[in-house]
Amino acid sequence: MFAAEALMDEGYRVFEAHDARDALAILDHRCDIGVVLTDVEMPGGMDNLALAGTIREPGPKRSFS
Repeated sequence: MFAAEALMDEGYRVFEAHDARDALAILDHRCDIGVVLTDVEMPGGMDNLALAGTIREPGPKRSFS
């Protein structure tokens, strides 16, 4: 929450997700996200490395590298 508040204070648009599933849903519906910050451990059974691997998989709107 601290990072989100700090980024918003600097004028960045921030989307917060409760868990990896929520994060993936946000990413699947937006094509203007350039950076993803995560906790190492997250609720829901997917950690940050699994989330990063999923984000890097090609998808219809995903262009992360």
